[in-house]
Amino acid sequence: MKKRILFLILAGLLVLALVLTGCGGAPAEQEEEEEEEEPEVLKIGLLVPLTGQFALWGEYFQTAFDIGLEEIGGEMGGRPVEWIVEDEGGFDTALALDKAKKLVESDGVEIMVGPFYGASHFSVLPYTSSVPMVNLIYTQTAREGELDNLYGFWMSSGYYDTGPVTGDYMYDVLGYRTCTTIASDNVIMRDFLAGITDAFEAKGGEVVDQHWPPPNATDLTPYIGDFVISDCLVVAQIEPTSTGLLFAAMDDMGMFEQMDVVIKGGEIPQALMETWPAAIEGIVGSQEFLCDLSYPETATFVDAYVAEAGQLPDEKANNAYCVIKVLAAALEETGGVTDADVLRDALCDLEYDLPNGPFYFDEGRVAVEDRYVCQVQKVGGELKWVILETFPEDHSVLTEYPH
Repeated sequence: MKKRILFLILAGLLVLALVLTGCGGAPAEQEEEEEEEEPEVLKIGLLVPLTGQFALWGEYFQTAFDIGLEEIGGEMGGRPVEWIVEDEGGFDTALALDKAKKLVESDGVEIMVGPFYGASHFSVLPYTSSVPMVNLIYTQTAREGELDNLYGFWMSSGYYDTGPVTGDYMYDVLGYRTCTTIASDNVIMRDFLAGITDAFEAKGGEVVDQHWPPPNATDLTPYIGDFVISDCLVVAQIEPTSTGLLFAAMDDMGMFEQMDVVIKGGEIPQALMETWPAAIEGIVGSQEFLCDLSYPETATFVDAYVAEAGQLPDEKANNAYCVIKVLAAALEETGGVTDADVLRDALCDLEYDLPNGPFYFDEGRVAVEDRYVCQVQKVGGELKWVILETFPEDHSVLTEYPH
């Protein structure tokens, strides 16, 4: 009897021990599994022009963003990414702000990308800076007014800053001493143009005639008929469609035979060259990106873009793609933390190898990258941009930033 009681006591103790130790550790493992929570989804707001005058570029941007996100496996900083896209429209700056507020206040995005249209930067950036959150702009920046914020980053240099290398090249290398200009009557195009003409005049060149058609003008023949013939015509139209209309009218009127043409750059996507007059051969302009640069990152992007879109990317599509690469690198550094100050510091501290070459942000969070003065030439029977001269680490002309 005593043995039976002792056996029952020992058996009970064994059962109790197994319970207390987790039956070989199974409950402890379950507890560990419960502690390993799924990483929180990272919501990123994307303002892109899907309608209006910039819709063509909107298609380019969407394709480039999608390619970049697929390449990084849809994750940044260990967090799955959810893009939430809103149409910023065309010239409607109030609409862009409304869409930005919707992305933040209703959708709960942690980072903003865009808008594209320059004037909308002035409505959106003060808002995102006040949230606060990092806001990456995948195009150029205006000068002082736009830069008065804490968390904006620009994947390209200033509108004005794209021009000086071209203005200097016009005078020093091409030997021009006079120029006529035509540019869309828009504050952004005026800034683009001023970068070229200020540098040209500083060298001793003279701007003899200027024309300012409205951004939505479709009949440009009255302006062309009034051109004062000079050494060259400098063009800064609002987007490729208006540039194509201008060149078609100039070709019909024989203007290419009377003046050389210089363009602000980016307004002749290589994919559209074959649809434009053959007379565009010889046009000079500056670019931030070309499809045949020798960097391995260039080939990776170009091949993926052609496979997806069936055409070559332009410099603006490249900027959109590079947003993904830059954000992914910075969020890897922060471990997925999107706090505005933490992410801003990470973006500023890193240097990047991108399809357009070495890249970093200066103290004003504006891109520092190589700039290429190029010419439209016929190569292998096709028109394409060909590099004439490279300007390494082209930098903003600003010496002091307002912030």
